[in-house]
Amino acid sequence: MTDSVGVGIALPNDVEEKYLGIVFESSLKFDKNVNNVVNHTKRLTGLIKRTFKCMNKTLFLTLYKSLICSIVDYGSTIWYPTSRKNIQLIENIQRRATRIVPELQGLNYKECLKELNLPTLLYRRQRFDLIQIFKIIKGFDDISVDEFFNFNDNVTRA
Repeated sequence: MTDSVGVGIALPNDVEEKYLGIVFESSLKFDKNVNNVVNHTKRLTGLIKRTFKCMNKTLFLTLYKSLICSIVDYGSTIWYPTSRKNIQLIENIQRRATRIVPELQGLNYKECLKELNLPTLLYRRQRFDLIQIFKIIKGFDDISVDEFFNFNDNVTRA
Protein backbone atom coordinates (compact mmCIF):
# COMPACT_ATOMS: atom_id res chain seq x y z
CA MET A 1 0.00 0.00 0.00
CA THR A 2 2.77 2.45 0.76
CA ASP A 3 6.11 3.01 -0.80
CA SER A 4 9.41 3.81 0.89
CA VAL A 5 8.70 7.53 1.25
CA GLY A 6 5.30 7.06 2.90
CA VAL A 7 3.08 8.12 0.03
CA GLY A 8 -0.40 6.72 0.46
CA ILE A 9 -0.48 6.81 4.25
CA ALA A 10 -3.75 8.22 5.53
CA LEU A 11 -3.16 10.73 8.28
CA PRO A 12 -5.70 10.80 11.11
CA ASN A 13 -7.94 13.83 11.24
CA ASP A 14 -7.79 14.61 14.96
CA VAL A 15 -10.41 16.96 16.26
CA GLU A 16 -8.36 17.79 19.33
CA GLU A 17 -4.84 17.61 20.63
CA LYS A 18 -3.58 18.03 24.18
CA TYR A 19 -0.29 19.89 24.40
CA LEU A 20 1.29 20.87 27.73
CA GLY A 21 -2.05 20.32 29.44
CA ILE A 22 -4.07 22.56 27.11
CA VAL A 23 -6.62 20.96 24.81
CA PHE A 24 -6.46 22.44 21.31
CA GLU A 25 -9.55 21.79 19.21
CA SER A 26 -9.46 22.00 15.42
CA SER A 27 -11.93 24.90 15.64
CA LEU A 28 -9.63 26.73 18.12
CA LYS A 29 -12.58 27.45 20.41
CA PHE A 30 -11.07 25.78 23.52
CA ASP A 31 -14.49 24.70 24.83
CA LYS A 32 -13.14 21.31 25.94
CA ASN A 33 -10.21 22.97 27.73
CA VAL A 34 -12.59 25.33 29.56
CA ASN A 35 -14.72 22.35 30.60
CA ASN A 36 -11.61 20.51 31.83
CA VAL A 37 -10.56 23.53 33.91
CA VAL A 38 -14.07 23.93 35.34
CA ASN A 39 -14.39 20.23 36.23
CA HIS A 40 -10.93 20.07 37.79
CA THR A 41 -11.52 23.15 39.93
CA LYS A 42 -15.00 21.91 40.97
CA ARG A 43 -13.41 18.73 42.31
CA LEU A 44 -10.70 20.71 44.14
CA THR A 45 -13.23 23.14 45.62
CA GLY A 46 -15.27 20.20 46.89
CA LEU A 47 -12.16 18.59 48.35
CA ILE A 48 -11.23 21.82 50.14
CA LYS A 49 -14.76 22.18 51.50
CA ARG A 50 -14.82 18.59 52.80
CA THR A 51 -11.29 18.65 54.22
CA PHE A 52 -11.23 21.96 56.06
CA LYS A 53 -14.15 22.29 58.47
CA CYS A 54 -12.99 25.56 60.07
CA MET A 55 -12.52 27.79 57.07
CA ASN A 56 -11.58 31.44 57.51
CA LYS A 57 -10.60 34.08 54.97
CA THR A 58 -6.85 33.66 55.47
CA LEU A 59 -6.91 29.87 55.07
CA PHE A 60 -9.26 30.16 52.10
CA LEU A 61 -7.02 32.67 50.31
CA THR A 62 -3.95 30.47 50.82
CA LEU A 63 -5.71 27.38 49.48
CA TYR A 64 -7.54 29.19 46.70
CA LYS A 65 -4.50 31.04 45.36
CA SER A 66 -2.23 27.99 45.48
CA LEU A 67 -4.62 25.32 44.23
CA ILE A 68 -7.46 26.87 42.23
CA CYS A 69 -5.86 29.99 40.73
CA SER A 70 -2.88 28.05 39.47
CA ILE A 71 -5.19 25.84 37.42
CA VAL A 72 -7.37 28.69 36.14
CA ASP A 73 -4.42 30.89 35.21
CA TYR A 74 -2.30 28.22 33.52
CA GLY A 75 -2.12 29.00 29.81
CA SER A 76 -4.99 31.47 29.96
CA THR A 77 -3.26 33.74 27.44
CA ILE A 78 -3.61 30.87 24.96
CA TRP A 79 -7.10 29.54 25.73
CA TYR A 80 -8.60 32.93 26.68
CA PRO A 81 -12.38 32.38 26.64
CA THR A 82 -14.26 34.62 24.23
CA SER A 83 -17.81 33.31 24.33
CA ARG A 84 -20.16 34.54 27.03
CA LYS A 85 -20.85 30.96 28.05
CA ASN A 86 -17.16 30.16 28.64
CA ILE A 87 -16.48 33.48 30.36
CA GLN A 88 -19.37 32.76 32.73
CA LEU A 89 -18.20 29.17 33.33
CA ILE A 90 -14.73 30.38 34.27
CA GLU A 91 -16.00 33.20 36.50
CA ASN A 92 -18.31 30.72 38.27
CA ILE A 93 -15.21 28.89 39.48
CA GLN A 94 -14.33 31.80 41.74
CA ARG A 95 -17.97 32.50 42.60
CA ARG A 96 -18.42 28.88 43.74
CA ALA A 97 -15.17 28.85 45.70
CA THR A 98 -15.95 32.02 47.67
CA ARG A 99 -19.15 30.41 48.97
CA ILE A 100 -17.20 28.01 51.18
CA VAL A 101 -16.06 30.81 53.51
CA PRO A 102 -18.62 31.06 56.34
CA GLU A 103 -17.71 34.70 57.06
CA LEU A 104 -18.93 35.66 53.59
CA GLN A 105 -22.36 34.03 53.77
CA GLY A 106 -25.07 36.45 52.72
CA LEU A 107 -22.75 38.65 50.64
CA ASN A 108 -23.07 38.85 46.88
CA TYR A 109 -20.15 37.94 44.60
CA LYS A 110 -18.79 41.50 44.22
CA GLU A 111 -18.89 42.03 47.98
CA CYS A 112 -17.10 38.71 48.55
CA LEU A 113 -14.33 39.73 46.16
CA LYS A 114 -13.98 43.09 47.87
CA GLU A 115 -13.87 41.43 51.30
CA LEU A 116 -11.19 38.96 50.12
CA ASN A 117 -9.32 41.59 48.09
CA LEU A 118 -9.57 39.44 44.95
CA PRO A 119 -10.03 40.68 41.38
CA THR A 120 -12.42 38.98 38.96
CA LEU A 121 -10.96 36.21 36.85
CA LEU A 122 -11.69 38.28 33.73
CA TYR A 123 -9.49 41.06 35.14
CA ARG A 124 -6.71 38.55 35.88
CA ARG A 125 -6.79 37.19 32.30
CA GLN A 126 -6.72 40.71 30.84
CA ARG A 127 -3.76 41.58 33.08
CA PHE A 128 -1.88 38.44 31.98
CA ASP A 129 -2.51 39.38 28.34
CA LEU A 130 -1.14 42.88 28.88
CA ILE A 131 1.93 41.47 30.62
CA GLN A 132 2.48 39.09 27.69
CA ILE A 133 2.19 41.96 25.19
CA PHE A 134 4.71 43.97 27.22
CA LYS A 135 7.14 41.03 27.20
CA ILE A 136 6.82 40.62 23.44
CA ILE A 137 7.29 44.33 22.69
CA LYS A 138 10.25 44.72 25.06
CA GLY A 139 11.93 41.56 23.76
CA PHE A 140 11.79 39.55 26.99
CA ASP A 141 10.22 36.64 25.07
CA ASP A 142 11.82 35.10 22.00
CA ILE A 143 8.90 36.12 19.79
CA SER A 144 9.15 38.44 16.81
CA VAL A 145 7.23 41.65 17.47
CA ASP A 146 6.53 42.05 13.75
CA GLU A 147 4.59 38.76 13.67
CA PHE A 148 1.99 40.16 16.08
CA PHE A 149 1.97 43.93 15.82
CA ASN A 150 2.01 46.67 13.18
CA PHE A 151 3.17 49.95 14.66
CA ASN A 152 2.14 53.24 13.10
CA ASP A 153 4.93 55.83 12.96
CA ASN A 154 2.54 58.69 12.20
CA VAL A 155 2.27 61.26 14.95
CA THR A 156 -1.35 61.80 15.92
CA ARG A 157 -0.75 64.55 18.48
CA ALA A 158 1.06 67.84 18.12
